[in-house]
Amino acid sequence: MRACIAGSAVGSMLARATRASAGCAKPSRAPPAASCVDARMPSAHSRARMRPPSAPPSASTRSDASSASQSAHQRSSVRASGARIRARLCADGIIVSSQDTQGVARLGFAHPALARVARASIDPTALPAMHARIAELLERREVPEVARGDYAAAIARHREAAGVPRPAARAWIEAASAFASNPAKGADEVLATFQRVLALCEGASDGEGYLLRAASHLGREDIARATGRVRLRRSELLALREVAAESREARLVAGALARQARFKLEVVPGSDVGRDALAAVRAARRAGVPRVEAEARLSLAQHLAQRGRFAEALVECDGARRALRSKGSDVAPVGGGPEDGRRGGA
Repeated sequence: MRACIAGSAVGSMLARATRASAGCAKPSRAPPAASCVDARMPSAHSRARMRPPSAPPSASTRSDASSASQSAHQRSSVRASGARIRARLCADGIIVSSQDTQGVARLGFAHPALARVARASIDPTALPAMHARIAELLERREVPEVARGDYAAAIARHREAAGVPRPAARAWIEAASAFASNPAKGADEVLATFQRVLALCEGASDGEGYLLRAASHLGREDIARATGRVRLRRSELLALREVAAESREARLVAGALARQARFKLEVVPGSDVGRDALAAVRAARRAGVPRVEAEARLSLAQHLAQRGRFAEALVECDGARRALRSKGSDVAPVGGGPEDGRRGGA
């Protein structure tokens, strides 16, 4: 009963706290230090003597200054109001403040029942706007690199709840990429995060939609390769090939061909590995993606070495080295997932 009473009372307070937090502007950078000023500049006294008499400020200038002052005062009042509401909720034992394993401060309800009742007390028609404001607030926060994936996932969930699938998909792909390079995350969690992107972009036929779909399939294939899931790896490559063919985007076609050549080399080696790798090299050169070209050349080099054609293999290795050193090779290809050697099993 106490949880119900507190929860119903806190619903509107949470809405006000959200509005207050979302209204806070990001702090600007500090101005340059005085020591950076050129020492050869005239002194303040000299500048005062040389300065021509200034005209009195116009009415529009005074109006702009007054508006800016009022806006700054309003932002300060909003921040203070949000801080008071949060302090009251903490003092009443409704929410608690804690730190996660990365040392990032978090706020949460003291009991699940409070969360359920508080959410039920909020007008459902106001929830999308509230989730949108929370996402904007989280996007403005500066977080340590180790917590980037968790924050991106939180932003994605709020974007989904706000009813904007494409921004949610962008946030999920950022979260999945961060999770893929975080040893603390299990393979199944990373796979599920990439799957959220595919669900939100299902049937998308625009340029960004194709890129998000391809990035998700490439990321899932990376995880399947690292964890030895051959069947999943094959299905992701087939889906990637369909996306590339549908989009007719040279960059995606090159990536699909390069991954297909690598899969055949590692799982089902055959005479057509060289054909796929050569096609990937040509497509990557046309699309201007040196890293995909290097990946395809290395697969071709391994294929040639397995057949005893070592001189040709060395030529391809040298070509891969040149591609990686070329301009633009520092730009990750679409769907660049975790590095090889990722820990196995979820």
